[in-house]
Amino acid sequence: VSLATVYVSLLVLLAAGIAAGFVGDHWGRLWIWTSIGVLVVMLGFMFAVASPYYSDLRRAVGQKAYGDKKDAAPPEPVAPEELARRLGSSRPWWLLAIGAVGLVVIIWLMEVKPF
Repeated sequence: VSLATVYVSLLVLLAAGIAAGFVGDHWGRLWIWTSIGVLVVMLGFMFAVASPYYSDLRRAVGQKAYGDKKDAAPPEPVAPEELARRLGSSRPWWLLAIGAVGLVVIIWLMEVKPF
């Protein structure tokens, strides 16, 4: 359910940004293209980092992950100690940091319009 909300929110963000670009006549400015580039790179990096991590966690608790065969049996859950070790990863903090820095950069570009 949360992924559907994320994707719908992302579409709303893109539609509003595109509309604002036309309303403000900003498409000839470099800052708006840089903002789009930052967003694309940030989303690509976050997807590449998050997908394997969360797929591994789903399998660790005995659930199928995206890409697993539909007719395959669910994986065996790992021991609680192993699950705690995997949950203790710093990867979610890296995702938070990348998302926050990317958001700050995009907001700065939108507000300052440096080029």
